[in-house]
Amino acid sequence: MRCFLPPSRATLASLVALTSLVGALSLDATPARAQTATCIDATGEACLNVIRAARADGVVDDIFTTSDGLFAPQLHFATYLRGVNGCIGNTHTPTILSGYTCHAATPGEDIGMYANSLDWYWTQVVRTDDSGTGVADGTGGFYYPWRGRLMDLGGEANRVVLFPITDHAPLPCEAFEYTVWLSNNPDATEMAPESAPDASKWNPARLIRAFTQGWTRNATASGAGEAGRGDLATHLRDNSGGEAVADALATVWALPCGITFRYIAIQGGNNGNPGPECVYDSSEDELDAVAGLNEDNTAICIDADGDGHRAASCGGDDCDDTDASVHPGAFEPCGATRDLDCRPMETCPTGTICSTATGLCQTACFEGGCASGFACASDSTCVEAACLSVACAAGTLCRAGACVAPCEGAVCPAGRVCSGGACLDPCLGVVCPTNQVCLAGTPGATTLCGPSCNCTELAAPLCPTGRACDARTGTPTAGLCVDPGCESATCAASETCTAGACVDACAGVTCPVGQWCTGGECVPDRCASVRCTGSDVCRDGVCFSACDGVTCPAEQLCRDGVCVPDPCSGVVCGDGERCLAGTCVPSSPTDDGGPTVRPDAGIPTHIAPKDTGACGCRVASTNGGTAWRLFAALLGLLALGLRRRR
Repeated sequence: MRCFLPPSRATLASLVALTSLVGALSLDATPARAQTATCIDATGEACLNVIRAARADGVVDDIFTTSDGLFAPQLHFATYLRGVNGCIGNTHTPTILSGYTCHAATPGEDIGMYANSLDWYWTQVVRTDDSGTGVADGTGGFYYPWRGRLMDLGGEANRVVLFPITDHAPLPCEAFEYTVWLSNNPDATEMAPESAPDASKWNPARLIRAFTQGWTRNATASGAGEAGRGDLATHLRDNSGGEAVADALATVWALPCGITFRYIAIQGGNNGNPGPECVYDSSEDELDAVAGLNEDNTAICIDADGDGHRAASCGGDDCDDTDASVHPGAFEPCGATRDLDCRPMETCPTGTICSTATGLCQTACFEGGCASGFACASDSTCVEAACLSVACAAGTLCRAGACVAPCEGAVCPAGRVCSGGACLDPCLGVVCPTNQVCLAGTPGATTLCGPSCNCTELAAPLCPTGRACDARTGTPTAGLCVDPGCESATCAASETCTAGACVDACAGVTCPVGQWCTGGECVPDRCASVRCTGSDVCRDGVCFSACDGVTCPAEQLCRDGVCVPDPCSGVVCGDGERCLAGTCVPSSPTDDGGPTVRPDAGIPTHIAPKDTGACGCRVASTNGGTAWRLFAALLGLLALGLRRRR
């Protein structure tokens, strides 16, 4: 693109007619000549001064690098989607004031080859009016993202870096000939106001940084179409060829508060971003490549295997981004030999065994027996009786005689998501960029990380109508939009805030099959199909006497695991007597019976069992109580005999 002095009206009319033909004509294949005219609207140093004044690191007198040490050619570049209506070309001498060849794309030509990498192949977009006619240099208006160049960044990003092509002096005017929009919807036809970003619309990005030396200083770095194009990495920061700037300044653009996006729209001409000093109403642009960045200026994570999770090595949560079957929430059979769900591998809990049919840990049969409604399968696990002869595919299980997904019908506790038959914390281990929080466990979330709702860069919190921002720090919902009243509520660990009130975190929860809710978490219910004898109760897959470990307050005693009023409280008996059910009777050993409650009633689960029993359910002996009763009867008979003798 050339930089001209302000044209006359007659010249403008001629230029409008000329630029309208750009999309249809093949441009001159001779190298471009440098222009020495001053840039329109005094763009250049004035715009650099605006950026420099706005932030300490706004202008970097160096070649582009990320904060984690990557040079430009090492980035993941955005892929071209649509929108080029100018020409495509390549430079012959990849330095400032480069000569180039440019032509209109022919039907079927791969435009993406010119846009998808940093190689001195470039694309051009002509800015047009409502009728599609190109506008002349110096003419404002018609800055619409859907008329520009649309590209896919390949993953969630907070910022983008643009690598332009230049063909004239003086620098740095051409580095600011772009207007940039960001969105999660490439088909959007609406623009959101800068004060209220909306990921479903196009959002105007702010120019926040410029690297004055482009992306390489080496004058001998090879350009497109020449031998040795693979030498880009070796020539970075190599000054043996003398100081030289290859192409224009690299510029970085961003949305406020770390708002994420995936798609970028770019159009020739700057309509005054980040200030009026940067207005540069150019009619077209030349752009080599675009890459996404994070809020902290690191390279973005790319979902290389397409499973919806980015690599953990750069802030994502995928422990193996080369295998689509490995990611958080993937179904991992209990017999798996490698990590599939990116969580610590565990063996089946005590009282359960790995079912070969479902790949899940299920209650083991005890001496061929299971609880009512369950039957012992061939793999020695207790299954529903209706499922005894039903064979289900791996990763599914039988319920009421039908094969279903492990999460079917599950309603997880707040902040948890059902995946692979378990209610998991999707934010566990996730590291979000600066100014962002993990949104994965919030209702309606479409991205892993998103802006904190209390970001001070915006006039109002980023919460929809009917929601409030938890602006505190250190709370489970800090930076998230919550129910009104919950932004200031303090709830216990086993509670969650709903409609401004603290409620039991297990209220309304339906855990996946084989699990039950306690303390706001769905955990394996090892007692789901365990059968205990007598008055014994199952705790954590083991049968216990129900009163084992139960300590009752004064004037109460344990019956079947429950503390009840002691009828003998306050009753005084004479020598050789004891109180039984509130009545004094002759003294004799007694058996107070056993418990009936589960561990969710607050009874410790670590108490040793009364009887070892077998692997599935340790059944307590009932003979002890009978022996004591016989012994008591004999003592009674003996006492009566002695009284009669007297």
